[in-house]
Amino acid sequence: MLFLRRRARKKSMTIEEALKLYQNALKFHSQGPGFFSEAEAAYKELFKSEIFTYPESLSEAKWLELYGDAEADDEDEETLPEAGGPTSGSDGTPSTLPQILYLAYKNYGSFRLDQLRHRLTLLENQLRNEGAAHAVVDIEDAATTGLEHLADALSRDETDLELWRKVSRISEYLGSSRLARYCLESVLQPLSANPSDRFESFDLEERFAVEQLRSLLPAIQDDLSQTQMRILFRQHRVVSKTVRKHVDPCSYLPSRPAARLGELEMREPATTEITVSCRSWTAVGKALLFQLQQESQGIIDMKPGSGYRLQLPSSSNDLTLPDREARQAHRPAPLEGVSEIPVKESVGRSKKSFNDPEDPVEPESAKTLLDSPLQLPVQSCDPAVIDSLTKSPVGLEDTQNHSKSPEQLDARTSSTKHDDGDPEFPKNLENLPTRKRSSDDADLAEPADAVRSRSKRIKARGSLNEVGGSKEEWNNWYSEQLKIYANADDLAFRAADNISSKIESEGIGPFDLETPKQALLEAPDQAASDERSTPSAIAIRALEHHLDSWDLMKSRAFLGGSLSDPTAQSLGISAFIEQAMLESPTSSSRMNLLPDMQFGMFEKQAQEVRFETLGDLALCWLSQLLSTQEHSEDNGTLYESHRWGDTLKETVVKVLVQWDEPIYLKMQDSLWSDGFSNLQFIQALFELHLDIYGRITNPNSKVDNDTRALQRDRLSRWASLAAEAINSPQQIDDRDSRGKSFVELRFLWFTVIYNVLLDPGNCEQSVLFYQDLIGLLRNEARSHPDDLVLIELVNNAWVPEISVKAAEREISRLTTVDFFTSIFSSADEDPYTVIESLEPLLELSITREAGEPGIARTSLQESRESLNSSMIQAHHFLERASLTLRLSLWEKLRDAYSVINYPSMILSCNLRSLTLLVQELGAPAYQKPASDKNGESYLHWLHKIDDLINSVVAPISTDSNAFECIDNGQIRSVVSTLNMLIKVLHVFARWEDSIRVGQIQPQMHQSASANKAQNKAGEKFREMIVKVRVLQYHLLKEAIVQNREAFSTPHDDLLNYLRLTHYSLGLRTYCGLAQKSFLRLAKSEMLRMKPNEGWDTDMPQIMFDLYGLKISSNAGEMLDHGSEALEIDKSTALEVIDLVMLHVNRLSLKDLLRNDLRSAVEKLQQVIKVPKLGSSTAARSFNKRLISAYLSSPINPVELFRSPRGVGGLCSSQVRTDGWEVAQKGWYFLLGHISLSKFRSQKRTAAGSTEDLENAKIFFKHDLEFDAERWETWYRLGQVFDTLLDEYTTWTSDKIENNMALLVDLQRQAILCYNMAVAIASRLADATFEDTSKMAELYADYGARIYSSSREPFSMEAFRLDEFERHYNGASQGMYKGQPFMPLQLYPAWKFASALLRQASLQKPNHWVTHYHLGKVLWKMHNSSNETLGRVKRIPFRPVVDALIHAVKCLPDRKDSRHPDKDPVLEPHYKLLSVVHKEVRANRCSAQEGCRILRATHYAGRVPAISDAEDWIDFVQEVLKAMRSADKLHWHHRLAVRSARIFYDTDPHDIRAWMGAKHELTQQIFTKTMTIQVWKPNHERAGRHFVYMNRYVRFFSLILFNLKDKENLEALARRIRKRNVEFVDHIGIWQSVTDKYLSLLRHRVATQGGVALPDDFADSVFRMKNPEEFQVNAARIEAWTQKPDTRCLHLDTLRDALEYKKLNTGLLHPLVTEQCIADIYAMIYESNAKMLEVKENDEEKRIRMRLDNILASSVPAEAAASKGGDIAQDPMAMYKRKPTMITHREIIRRAEALMIKPAPIATPKPASRTLPFMGESSRSPAIAVVIPQADVTLQDAPREVISVPDSPLSVHDSADDESELSDMEGSAAEEDVAQDVEEEKRGRGSQFPNLFGIQSRGTAREGSSDVEMYAEPPERRVIADSQGDREMAVNEDEAAKESLILTEEEKGPEEVPEQPVSLMRSARNFMGF
Repeated sequence: MLFLRRRARKKSMTIEEALKLYQNALKFHSQGPGFFSEAEAAYKELFKSEIFTYPESLSEAKWLELYGDAEADDEDEETLPEAGGPTSGSDGTPSTLPQILYLAYKNYGSFRLDQLRHRLTLLENQLRNEGAAHAVVDIEDAATTGLEHLADALSRDETDLELWRKVSRISEYLGSSRLARYCLESVLQPLSANPSDRFESFDLEERFAVEQLRSLLPAIQDDLSQTQMRILFRQHRVVSKTVRKHVDPCSYLPSRPAARLGELEMREPATTEITVSCRSWTAVGKALLFQLQQESQGIIDMKPGSGYRLQLPSSSNDLTLPDREARQAHRPAPLEGVSEIPVKESVGRSKKSFNDPEDPVEPESAKTLLDSPLQLPVQSCDPAVIDSLTKSPVGLEDTQNHSKSPEQLDARTSSTKHDDGDPEFPKNLENLPTRKRSSDDADLAEPADAVRSRSKRIKARGSLNEVGGSKEEWNNWYSEQLKIYANADDLAFRAADNISSKIESEGIGPFDLETPKQALLEAPDQAASDERSTPSAIAIRALEHHLDSWDLMKSRAFLGGSLSDPTAQSLGISAFIEQAMLESPTSSSRMNLLPDMQFGMFEKQAQEVRFETLGDLALCWLSQLLSTQEHSEDNGTLYESHRWGDTLKETVVKVLVQWDEPIYLKMQDSLWSDGFSNLQFIQALFELHLDIYGRITNPNSKVDNDTRALQRDRLSRWASLAAEAINSPQQIDDRDSRGKSFVELRFLWFTVIYNVLLDPGNCEQSVLFYQDLIGLLRNEARSHPDDLVLIELVNNAWVPEISVKAAEREISRLTTVDFFTSIFSSADEDPYTVIESLEPLLELSITREAGEPGIARTSLQESRESLNSSMIQAHHFLERASLTLRLSLWEKLRDAYSVINYPSMILSCNLRSLTLLVQELGAPAYQKPASDKNGESYLHWLHKIDDLINSVVAPISTDSNAFECIDNGQIRSVVSTLNMLIKVLHVFARWEDSIRVGQIQPQMHQSASANKAQNKAGEKFREMIVKVRVLQYHLLKEAIVQNREAFSTPHDDLLNYLRLTHYSLGLRTYCGLAQKSFLRLAKSEMLRMKPNEGWDTDMPQIMFDLYGLKISSNAGEMLDHGSEALEIDKSTALEVIDLVMLHVNRLSLKDLLRNDLRSAVEKLQQVIKVPKLGSSTAARSFNKRLISAYLSSPINPVELFRSPRGVGGLCSSQVRTDGWEVAQKGWYFLLGHISLSKFRSQKRTAAGSTEDLENAKIFFKHDLEFDAERWETWYRLGQVFDTLLDEYTTWTSDKIENNMALLVDLQRQAILCYNMAVAIASRLADATFEDTSKMAELYADYGARIYSSSREPFSMEAFRLDEFERHYNGASQGMYKGQPFMPLQLYPAWKFASALLRQASLQKPNHWVTHYHLGKVLWKMHNSSNETLGRVKRIPFRPVVDALIHAVKCLPDRKDSRHPDKDPVLEPHYKLLSVVHKEVRANRCSAQEGCRILRATHYAGRVPAISDAEDWIDFVQEVLKAMRSADKLHWHHRLAVRSARIFYDTDPHDIRAWMGAKHELTQQIFTKTMTIQVWKPNHERAGRHFVYMNRYVRFFSLILFNLKDKENLEALARRIRKRNVEFVDHIGIWQSVTDKYLSLLRHRVATQGGVALPDDFADSVFRMKNPEEFQVNAARIEAWTQKPDTRCLHLDTLRDALEYKKLNTGLLHPLVTEQCIADIYAMIYESNAKMLEVKENDEEKRIRMRLDNILASSVPAEAAASKGGDIAQDPMAMYKRKPTMITHREIIRRAEALMIKPAPIATPKPASRTLPFMGESSRSPAIAVVIPQADVTLQDAPREVISVPDSPLSVHDSADDESELSDMEGSAAEEDVAQDVEEEKRGRGSQFPNLFGIQSRGTAREGSSDVEMYAEPPERRVIADSQGDREMAVNEDEAAKESLILTEEEKGPEEVPEQPVSLMRSARNFMGF
């Protein structure tokens, strides 16, 4: 990572420097022509920057040009993966790099065009001074340079439309109309079917491009496009003339190429130079073909008289490329398993293997071929193995490439210096890609893969290469890393050899991969040693070589895409045998042709001579390859003496076909000249044409008939020409006489082949020809005894050699053709005939070759004698025949058996073919990997082996009778063959191990297709290893069956083989390959052999690899073998249940919940599922109904008491339907137990889902449906109901309050389940120790359940029988309804619970919870009332104490594992203290005895003992204090309450006792906000804390009432009202608190007034009152209470009562609180009504006297009219009934009205200002104020109504003292008042005429809000006028003295408004104003 960061930093600095250079060049460029020279120099300096050498800086086209098209001409396109070109930023490059590249090329191209423009202006001077030719050439050069750089810019950004148009214009000027049109069409997006659809959406650049294209089309004579363009412009508006002048982006250029001045006249006749990329024969041939294709397609226009000359690079350097070190410095580091594209050293290097014949492989670099590894993805392995691999012997900081030896580094360096760069030319030039090419067009690796971060293993490997250390140390370190794989392989091979040795078959043996590879380069005598010449050793070394020199061709051969299979599509026996006999049985010793071997003479001639035609140049090139060179030391040609590469062969064939006519004419003219070389050339051409014809006419060829006929004509012409050349009298030197004789032999041989090809039916004549040839060859041998007459033609596939043996083979082939014709005559031939004729021959040949044991020599002789002559000849033929022919015969026999459907014999034929193929791998031909053809053949046979293995494994795995016709001898032979194949394939595994540990570095290929092919090849190798192991197991298993006497423990041997092989494959992550065939085999076999040892440990690993299930009690033993998990099927899930239950039983349930085994169980259940009920499951349905009926039945006490004696049960039916086997194994019980334990093990802090409990209930019931006699299932089902009950009653009391029926059902079901479990368990005769422990838990839970159901909050509801009553018929009373039996009573329930708990304590004596519960039950029995006891004797106190003391002693210590919470367990300590204290207080126990008993708890140990009873309270308090100190988290609330109770019980009437109790309770239970902190401790019964909370609230409210603490009592009441779900009997608690609170309010009134407030005080006060008088007085009281200076002691109490009334809403009846409210109001009324009446009368007299002089006039008419108007307005007023009594509702309403606080009233300005009328304003509601007139009495005075704004109450006063009823019915009152205001305005005038006029003048302050106006203090308010220019201060006290008086006294009772509250609020608002 440090290196990458440094490289990224360096790259960023380089980019910044290049950016500076670009800015400098741009500066000079922008300064005009005067600075063009400086700009030119600056641009050149810029392009020297290092950024242009980066691989990612190359364009896609340049990349393809430099590094080739990745075998684009290969016929197999399936191995070519998707590839992408280089992209910027792929390895951390800053994002500015592509921008700099784009701008650099674009601006430099623009600079060259600017230079061109400047030069055109000076053209006339240049023509006069320098000449036209020089001027035009200079201008064209500038245009060409600019075009190149603009094209480079477009390759970076193809969205620049203007640049496309500019390139088009320059191309048009340079004469390329095709390129100009292409650029213009690139600007336009693809048109739709109707071209006019998108025309209107074109932008300006596209319109310009259309105009340019329109003017260009006539020049290229495209009439169709012109027609479409005219239609387009006829329909749409064209570009205007004003804009048209901007269409041409380079208007300074001439419009046509013809305008170039005198270009053609000034030029000499051209000579076309054909540039060859490198010095290579292949490169020259491809260059010629590419030139021909360019000319034929019109891309290059050859002028008349032009010639050709080759331009070859120098021998030192083929082509100048960016510096290799500079390119490599910017390459990303290679990643593991990811192919990297290395930068090539030469242009267009073909992706051939390193040992390609045309590649420059020197002898000293042969070792490099073995050291170049195959780059395949390395499979991951076990993490432990990975950790061991990264441990270096000398550290992790070394130098790079230290893992390679110095010799390897030197060899690799030398091999990279001789790369052949054969350029590839496109096959179809017309299909060139467009400018928008994807990465698929270039065969390049994906750049995204190159930037992925390296894995830790790769980083460690790179670190290892940087440390020091000797070679020996490194070898030791690698050996240690490989040891784990070697040991695993050794164990697996030994297991296989153990079985093989017992059947007398050859085993695998020790495998040594450390054989030095230098042995392949040693002398032949050393290589031919006995040990290294064995077939297995040859095959192993051959595969090692291929792996080290792997390339794309090898991948294709191995994957089946290189060599065609002649047996696949056989078209006839003749063609098939010809194809089969083409293979040479001898390996050639010819050297590979180096690319530039003997290239000097041709190079000199090609560069000096000017060839008139391409045919002449091609003839010169062919003559150098096919004829003898003038200065050659021997007579051999390159065609005869060296092996050509496939690319060169293909090129030669193409050249021959393309220039056949001119070459033939030339050679025909020169037939009588040139001597021996001419003869060699003609004969070679004849041989090559025959080779071509033989290939295209073979049975596998798909060449059409026309091509065949054409080639036949060529062959005939050259055959005739060769005959003329042979027979022509030529002057041959003595040196060439020997060569001529060989040429004549070749001519005769090929003439025979020529006749056979043209007339294949004349076999007899052909035999005679070959016999004559044999004679000639033998005569030649006698003439030259020192020479072996063997003519090798390694470059001719049809005739690879000419020799006596070859002739004999041909004769044998021709003589046996009839026999094979009879076999292959027709595909529809009778299969029995084929079997009868072919099987004896093949069995004899395979017996003779394989040498199977058990076949005597005499039997072989007898078999041969039974054959006829034709069969004998066929047998001799097969002995020399190729492997392909023998395989085809076995396939023919197999097909015959397939027709008659004989699977066993089909398998036998396939096994025979497999044996032949494996033996072929060890053939001597593969001993020296000198030929690529041998390598491809070797890998091709491996591919065939893989196909055969696939066809063999399938029937063996599915057919149990597959080996029916295979005897022991064949089994032994095949086992030996497979053992050899395993050794060969294991080479790949060990080789991949070396890559995994870093011993071998993977090869990086240039092509993405090569990398993809390598990945597929590696995957195929791995799958072959797995499939061979599967086949080996089946054969070994069959061998054991046929040789039973040799195996004492066959299952152990097979199981050992599976176990060790699985470990070996899994270590390399192979076991999951080949569709998991080995894992499936191992699973099925291990399930079959599951009783064997090791089954329970190996089967879990197999299940984990197959399905991802960790079925093991120790999940750490599971190893990750890299196998993708499958979905398990139901049958497999049912099979592994035994394995699951085996491992489940090894774990405790607590560990099971944390183990991965639980997830496996749940996943298996998802597959197994519960079988559904149906018509076939009647017994199960009956059991289900029976169980449901039992759980719904009542609790019979008799059945309870009988169950401990084993009496009880259900009469269920036996079930044997689907699913009973699973249930019998305990599967459903396990699922239910897991769900139950999962829920119970969760640490819950709030109520949650009970889904787990519901699932557990379902599974337990399913288990009981299959067998109802399972006591533990009943027990766990009872625990489910118990847990559900706890869950419902732990968090809230909602279920207790509102759904007690559900809780009763759960209790009843739990008790019934426990009862059934006890009854069944008591009948067990052979209970184990584990069962005894579980039964103790059952008794304990059962007893606790009985006791809990008897106590609050359940209170024996579960035992009631009210809902189970039914009708009976009595003898005396007839039909009656009654209970079926007597319910269980309280004391018998306690007694039964104590019996159960005692039984539990006997079986588990150290379980403190059992003793604790027993002590509690005994205490209740001891402390029961006489009524509860009845006639039963009370039990003594001593058993209670003993049980509790025993519980205290059994408590776990904090360090005990049974005490995980680490919090003290206080329940037994407290219970012991509680019961002893109660006994002492009841005088049933002395204080000294109580102190002695409490010494059993260590909390009383430090408290001094007492001797006096008076010290008992202090002693108990000290012990409680110690316990509370231990309770750090305050969970145990009973400690604090017990302490408070002790304080209170000392003297319940003493205030000090009350204060002490309150202090104790508020320390822990009740907070200042009256939050009740009571939680359920861990060991307290669920729902019990709600009962305690009820008691605590009642007790605390009593204390608060005694202390007269109204505030806390009120807060407590609010808390109770708000948190109703926290209390049991919430209504009862609320009733209790309400009574105390209301009593406290009455007491407060009595205290304030000095007079007691009795109940029904309001009734006594208002019973005889006049309603009218009450209304008047109530109004006075309201007005009086709303005055600021009013002081009334009872108002606060009344407010509290009213607030409590609202708090009580929805709970108690309102009369409970309203009675208290009415009594308080009556007290206020009684105390103040008379006083206010007297005071009001005095005030009226004072006002009347003051207004007499002002209002002296008589009553106006308006007043009388007003009275009449009132009646007129309300005609029903006189008919309204007057109230006769004061109702309770009216009293409450009047009391509530007292709590409505008035709003502040702003006083209006005197004289000149009037109050604004705001009745219709939207800002504030209006109110009405009545003002009496001066001359009218108060009662008769008409009312004057004014309107004032109402202000919010909360602005001025605190909202805390307001009642929530203050706003009630406000809106309706405001509407009534507004209506009255309007009536008063219409009816009569006003005393204040300007009062209503102020409405038209606006408000006092426009835009100000009400809050702003009335938010000031009441002592000083500011009122602004309408203009806002002056202010007036008004004192609120002075405003009250004005003559604005609110009164309603003149109204009668019937005239009291309907909304007095609203009217009073209106008056209050006015006063506030």
